Amino acid sequence: MGQGGWQENLNWSANPKVAMDAYLVRPKLRSETHKLGVRQQFELHLKDWLRLPLDEITKAMVAER
Repeated sequence: MGQGGWQENLNWSANPKVAMDAYLVRPKLRSETHKLGVRQQFELHLKDWLRLPLDEITKAMVAER
């Protein structure tokens, strides 16, 4: 990470929605269409995880998904 990435300041007890929001406010992010696509993919594929703390999402959960 060492380049001051957005994830360095992320509270890992936050949930994926908070992480997504932190990612999407980055000034170098692409278009509004890209941002909307990211949000839609999170809602479509990760809706049941959006309120879970990030540190509770296990490798097994990800592998199963």
